[in-house]
Amino acid sequence: MSWKLSARLAPLSHYWETLAFRLAAGYALGGLAFIVLATAGLYLVLVRELEKSTALFIGDKLNVVRTLLRDRPADWSALREEIELESSARQYERFYIRLLDERNTPLLTTPGMAEQLDLAGLTTEARSRPQATFESIGKHGQAFRVATALAPVGPTSGSKDVIQIAVDISQEKELLAGYRRWFWTILLAACAFLPLIGYRIARRGIRPVEEMAATARRISSMNLRERIRPEGYPFELAALAATFNKMLDGLEDSFERISRFSADIAHDLRTPVNNIRGEAEVALARVRTVDEYREVVAISRPRRKSFGACASGED
Repeated sequence: MSWKLSARLAPLSHYWETLAFRLAAGYALGGLAFIVLATAGLYLVLVRELEKSTALFIGDKLNVVRTLLRDRPADWSALREEIELESSARQYERFYIRLLDERNTPLLTTPGMAEQLDLAGLTTEARSRPQATFESIGKHGQAFRVATALAPVGPTSGSKDVIQIAVDISQEKELLAGYRRWFWTILLAACAFLPLIGYRIARRGIRPVEEMAATARRISSMNLRERIRPEGYPFELAALAATFNKMLDGLEDSFERISRFSADIAHDLRTPVNNIRGEAEVALARVRTVDEYREVVAISRPRRKSFGACASGED
């Protein structure tokens, strides 16, 4: 089983050994991480700003009703206009307000609030949490941000009424849902295209390296004069090409010295070898006495010393 898994992973390991694949993988992972972080950050900022906008709107409405109850508690026309009429005139950003007395008896309610929200449940929330903000789901599935607050009635009265305001945040939820759909679409598209784009960029980036490698493969002991042209390469590769060319200069100089030394050795050895061979052929041309052979050997001894000096490189 393990060898089958190894056989399946072998092509992937081969690709991983290539520089282009590693660069493409790094580019793709970096691009995906950037997209995820950027879109997630924008999403969080959008959520915070929407919540802040809704909170400011709720706070503004609560402050208006509190002010009317404190300064003009008997002005029911102003309260009715604020609670019953203003929300009915809005088409998109709908909100509902309900005013309760200390016994949780409804005093004023925005028309249509009973059809959208569970008022009994809101009354229970008002009793358990007299000053709280929470989300609630309406009867038709809409999302609402509900806030409950206490408001003193009159400047000197000790009684307090309960204000409940419910703001329809369905459009905000739809906006966030659409953003999430776009986020996953962009992420899937990035997963598909970033590796391809990264691979093309990596291949273009390592093309100078492949050119340098091709030039290096053409260079041999018979072709040491060829050099890598650093013009047009990036700074790092140009420095590498210059270093490689400097190494080739040293190798070429060493090969030229060896060639000259071999030629000089061959020239210096040719004369003593020919002399020794000629004397040996003359000595062997006829039968001689022992003393005559000794004389030939004694004559060739200086030439043998010259041959040994040439072979050892001494002057």
